Amino acid sequence: MRFRRTMEVGAVIFLAFNLVNLWAQAPAEGPTAAAQDLARKAKSRGDYKSAAEGFEKVRKSALASDDKKSAAQAAIDYAQSLERWVNTDPTQQNRLAEAAQSYQSAIQLGDADQQAYARNGLGVVLLRQGKAVESLAAFRGIDMDGIAPTARFAYLYNYGRALERNDELQTAYAQYRRALELQPRFEPAIEGAFRVLRQSPRPNIKEAVGFGQQLVVRGSGAFTARQIHTLLKAWNAAPDASELLTVLVQYYISASVDPVQFQEVELGDLRSLGATTPALRSPIDEILTAYVGNFPPSFHHGPARNIFRSWAYPPEHAALFSALLKSVGAYYDQRETPEKALPRFSAAWMLNPSDSEAAVYAAAIVRDHAKALDPQGQLFNQLLETLFMQKGEAYFENDWPNILRFHVVLGTIFEREKIWGSAQDPRSAIFQWENALEAEKQVRHVDKNFTPSPGIHASLALAYEKTRRTTDAWDQYVLAAQGFIESHNPDPAALALEHAQSLSVEKDEQRLKKLEELRSRIAELKKTAV
Repeated sequence: MRFRRTMEVGAVIFLAFNLVNLWAQAPAEGPTAAAQDLARKAKSRGDYKSAAEGFEKVRKSALASDDKKSAAQAAIDYAQSLERWVNTDPTQQNRLAEAAQSYQSAIQLGDADQQAYARNGLGVVLLRQGKAVESLAAFRGIDMDGIAPTARFAYLYNYGRALERNDELQTAYAQYRRALELQPRFEPAIEGAFRVLRQSPRPNIKEAVGFGQQLVVRGSGAFTARQIHTLLKAWNAAPDASELLTVLVQYYISASVDPVQFQEVELGDLRSLGATTPALRSPIDEILTAYVGNFPPSFHHGPARNIFRSWAYPPEHAALFSALLKSVGAYYDQRETPEKALPRFSAAWMLNPSDSEAAVYAAAIVRDHAKALDPQGQLFNQLLETLFMQKGEAYFENDWPNILRFHVVLGTIFEREKIWGSAQDPRSAIFQWENALEAEKQVRHVDKNFTPSPGIHASLALAYEKTRRTTDAWDQYVLAAQGFIESHNPDPAALALEHAQSLSVEKDEQRLKKLEELRSRIAELKKTAV
């Protein structure tokens, strides 16, 4: 294990060289140039012995001509060749001392950039020699803010390793985090940060969760999940260890980990952990149920909150687990397994009532597979009753954003059912879409920055068209087109305008002028988009 970590540190220093020393690649002149070229070629083909000998000749020649900058670069190249030689031939470990001396020479001879690079190289070599105190002194001599951001992450990581070796764990953690701010997917720094967290006197669950969630958002979910598994084993006795599972769930959602992948990669470790840790057994079992379990659909809150009791509270946990259920439900829906998709969509909505998308998906499955899943229509009626009840509660609390959301969900459901109705029939598309527009006005009255919803106008236009209210339909299609134009969506704007033009309404001068104006604006939008 120790040798593997040493190699990691070495790899970082080589990466840093490639990033920051382009300035040092200018060829020398005369005989020195030929020696430099030969040394670089030897280095590129892996002949580090010949490369080291060549760079040493270049260094001596540069010193003889008092070219300190070239001598410093040759010293760096010489030290780096020795390091790589040791990497490929462990019997050459004694060469590390020569490499350290060469970096020290570069520090004496070089300009500010070369000195910083040489200190970094020296710090790494000293770490490999087990000289942690001397290594830390080398890194502390570097002005980290003066390093180019594209390479600074490597310097900070190396500095963190030296701090960690000197048991300055809090500062080491800070340097690993700084490195990850610059290079969010840099796995050695992720591993280092979690390794330091594991060495905390007391489990710092809150910090680990926040850090892990940030890494998942930045695209390092799979590697972060492995670190979380390690923390779960190390901290399984902590009272709030189950909070770490939220990072895993977030990863499953962000990476769309499907049931097959889950069973291949995660299932075994989680089952083992749940079997040995009573406090984690229920939340883990509920994750397994979400992926591969069988449970009945319901549009009442109680059953979902009982089945997924560990995730039902607090609200942020319920929202997170709801998203997982919806993701897994989508997997089963896409594979034509509605009997598995529906329970997950319904539970997702019941755990997180604000997730109207889950409600719409559930309604679609109930109606598309009514014969098999809901032959008596009980589930569909239960779904509608719950929606109307929640909408009523929103009206009681003057919660206009949620009122708008419920009208949109109900409008979508009735539209799918082709129940167009009227303004007096709550169980109809027209009623729901008209009231959705009124709710949107109320929301925008409070929040001037609220984004308009031209799709509501388009849906209401369709409902009017289906009930032969052609003049009203024309007006709504035009309003939809205007809204889509204002939100810079030319394609749906053009579609709404096309529907308006297809209606049998009198094309008076005002209407023709309006159509021409909108066509022109759509054309301009498409031109600027190109």
